[in-house]
Amino acid sequence: MESITQVLKELEMSIHKTPEDAHTYICDKCRDKGIIPVNIDGHIMVRICKDCERKRKLKRWLSYSGISSEDYSRYTLDSFLEDTDEAYKMKRVALSFIHDPDAIGLGFFGASGTGKTHICIAVCQAVGAEHHYWQYRNEIQRIKNVMYRSSEKYDELMRIPKTSSFLYIDDLFKCAYSDAAIDKQDLQIVFDIINTRYIKRLPTIISSEYSLNSITKADTAIGSRIYSMCYPYLMRVDGRNRRLQIGEKEKSK
Repeated sequence: MESITQVLKELEMSIHKTPEDAHTYICDKCRDKGIIPVNIDGHIMVRICKDCERKRKLKRWLSYSGISSEDYSRYTLDSFLEDTDEAYKMKRVALSFIHDPDAIGLGFFGASGTGKTHICIAVCQAVGAEHHYWQYRNEIQRIKNVMYRSSEKYDELMRIPKTSSFLYIDDLFKCAYSDAAIDKQDLQIVFDIINTRYIKRLPTIISSEYSLNSITKADTAIGSRIYSMCYPYLMRVDGRNRRLQIGEKEKSK
C-alpha cells in the first residue's frame, strides 16, 4: 500500500498542474476517473480502480488523523536516525509491532527529545490503517473543562479517544503531575479511555516522558492495563535530548 507521504506528493502535483500537464494523470490506469472499463462476455462493465480506492482511503485517513501533512513528511521510518544503540532498538520494537497482526499496543516511555513522537507518527503511517493522533496536554484540558458541566459534551470529546480504531496518545500525563502526584481528574479520564480500549482490544500507541513504573505507582489499574496492552512492544528510553544536541551544534558553529 502506498504511504501517506506518497499520496501527499501526488496531491501537491494535482494542485499545481499546469495546462501543459492537462493530459497527465495521477493514476494512469483509470485516468483519474476512479473506474476502469472491462469486457465481460462481450458486455462492457466497469470496476473500481483499486489503486485510486487506496489513495482515497489514505486521503480520508489524513483528514481524520489530526496529524499535519508537514509532520507526516518529516516523521517517517526512513528518516528516523538509528545513530545510537537505543535508537536502533526503538526502531526494531516499532517494526516488530507493525509486523505483528495481533499486536494491540506500542509504548515508549522516558526522556524528552529521544524521538518518541517521531517513531510513533512513523508507525501510524506504516500500519496503513485509519488512525487518530491525540495530543494529551491539549485534549485533556478541553475534557476537564466540561467534565462536571456537561455530560453530553464530555461524551462527545471522549468519543474519539475511546472508540478510534487506532489511537496514538502523545505525551501521556504531560503537565499532570503536581507535588509528585497526578491530578485526580487526569487519572479518571485516562482510566476511562485506557480501560475502554483495553476491553475492546483497540490498537493504541502511547508515548510519555514518565516511566511506566511511575505511571503504575500513581494508578495501578492504568499502569497494569497499559503494560498488558503494549507488552512486549514497550520500551523505556533514557537517551540524550536530540533537540538540545542540535542547539549545541548550532552554537558551536
